[in-house]
Amino acid sequence: MRFSKILNEVICSFTISANGPVIIADGNSNRTNPEKADTCFLTSRNNGETAYVIPGSSIKGVIRKYVEECFYFNDDKINMLFGSAKIKPSIKSKVSFSDAFADMKTVKTDMFFNTAISPIGQGVKGGSLNSVEAVVEGDFHTGFTMKNADDAEFHYIAKALNGLGNGEICIGGRKSRGFGNVKIKNFKLIVSNGFDMDLKPVIVAEYDDVKTLLNDIEKGKISLSTEVSYV
Repeated sequence: MRFSKILNEVICSFTISANGPVIIADGNSNRTNPEKADTCFLTSRNNGETAYVIPGSSIKGVIRKYVEECFYFNDDKINMLFGSAKIKPSIKSKVSFSDAFADMKTVKTDMFFNTAISPIGQGVKGGSLNSVEAVVEGDFHTGFTMKNADDAEFHYIAKALNGLGNGEICIGGRKSRGFGNVKIKNFKLIVSNGFDMDLKPVIVAEYDDVKTLLNDIEKGKISLSTEVSYV
């Protein structure tokens, strides 16, 4: 299913700030390089420079799981919001998250070690010691767009963003060991109502705080169905 017409759109930008160690593994092994951790944080090119990155797909994945579990969604309902390429015809996602690139000037990293436990002797398994690079401080800039969502779906995303900022949702690896806690900063969400004669978006609602946004949605002070209409 593809969108034939844009009925409404929400645009949001925010900063994910590490609130303790966060691990996004790059999938490569550096066990033969003594100068690096066995597993390093994922990097990519951003404006011509190498930077740590949290993929937008990873952010979307934890948001999707939270919404599915929090609101007891079935597959059909969750696919209508987040899309699915596994069914035919495929369903386009209504929400799209950008890759979160780190401001490298704010980043501090540390090395963490892990060992496997032998299932037989319950002792440390020989040769299992490995090191992982984690970001312990740092700001990652990201955002999302949401198109053709209804008020309930708008509420689901706002609820999840609030969960991301207050520690209910963690990002990356070793979440069961207390890793992946983040905070949300520099939040800005805009709801626009079409464009003016100069093709500039007409802003009808603007928020700089997740909790205020969530409160207004739950009290019915902001509604996509009544306030957003593209022409």
